[in-house]
Amino acid sequence: MDDIQLATTCGITTPMVGVSNYIGGEQLLSLPLFYGMGREEAEELAASGVVFFGKVKAGFHIAEEAQECVSLTFVLSGVTNVETWLGCGGLLKETIQSPLMVQPERFFGLSQRYSRTFTACTDCSIMKLGKNAMLGLFAKHPVCRVNMSNMLCTIAQRREDLLVGLPGGSVGRRFSQMLSAASLAPSGHKHLDVKMVQMAEALGTSRLNVSLALNGFARLGLLRLGRGKIDVYDLQELSQHAGE
Repeated sequence: MDDIQLATTCGITTPMVGVSNYIGGEQLLSLPLFYGMGREEAEELAASGVVFFGKVKAGFHIAEEAQECVSLTFVLSGVTNVETWLGCGGLLKETIQSPLMVQPERFFGLSQRYSRTFTACTDCSIMKLGKNAMLGLFAKHPVCRVNMSNMLCTIAQRREDLLVGLPGGSVGRRFSQMLSAASLAPSGHKHLDVKMVQMAEALGTSRLNVSLALNGFARLGLLRLGRGKIDVYDLQELSQHAGE
């Protein structure tokens, strides 16, 4: 099987800048999924041909919303743009530095399709593991199964904590909670393409109340408002000011 066939088998369908079917065990051990694995085991896995490595050019998708999740994808280097559609019709955009595991909670379970779109902002090095390879990995290396379980539990617990009490509190607090629940990363810059009317509907209040709350944040230098746009400079700082 040549490199193109290997890449296709692993779900790499975006334009690549070179494809390789081998990476070093040292690089594997730096990823949370492989914590606790022995060095010799990591080298053996890296040389086995089931781990695939490539690069996605800037501007091309790494994964798209509604696309079937056929492999577990890691962004090893580069910067990724993540887009998430909100229930109110707005669009959330955030920039994530590597390393990044692309929605591992979508790899198995009821919905095995991505709920966000991941686009390479710069040329990104990626690694992929197909489902059969992952099942074999879990059977042979229990520590990887434990690591995966811990990561999925952490994702579930964080989301549950964010959703508890969402309707209550001030409008500003509800805005920061909603943004935290929708964001992939808990801090950093967030850009929203959303109208005040849409945001008011999502928060269960009036457009005037939303405007007053967001303008208050703007006066504190926490965000910038534009026509149909909101730029939050740092979500963690906003959440602290909102009383979370």
